[in-house]
Amino acid sequence: MAPAWIPLIGGRRVRPLAAFVPAVLGGLILTFLFTAVPVGDGRYLTLYGVVDAIGYTSDAWQLLATVCITPIAAWGPITIALAIAYYRRRTARPANTAACHGTSPTADPPGAQRRAGAGNAPRS
Repeated sequence: MAPAWIPLIGGRRVRPLAAFVPAVLGGLILTFLFTAVPVGDGRYLTLYGVVDAIGYTSDAWQLLATVCITPIAAWGPITIALAIAYYRRRTARPANTAACHGTSPTADPPGAQRRAGAGNAPRS
């Protein structure tokens, strides 16, 4: 349910597709914004065009840049994965647990178990 303070939809149930579609679109946009595809010769294809790779003065600076940028690059794919998990969880059909709990339509109703010697003794 949407929080009550949100105008127009406050207190109402949110349909799974109404949350799934914007989340996937946002994840795709984030993925394209923060992904650079190497094209060779130290150049990368980005949303902004082909850019040259920037050289670092030391391995420490390169490591720091990698540690800082990796979460941003993972933001889009993680958003898409979470949207898919949310949709699957919200649209899953409940498991048929009737058979394992003894309440299947073909099972005897509770209290209708046969008693020994009550007319169902084996015939000889």
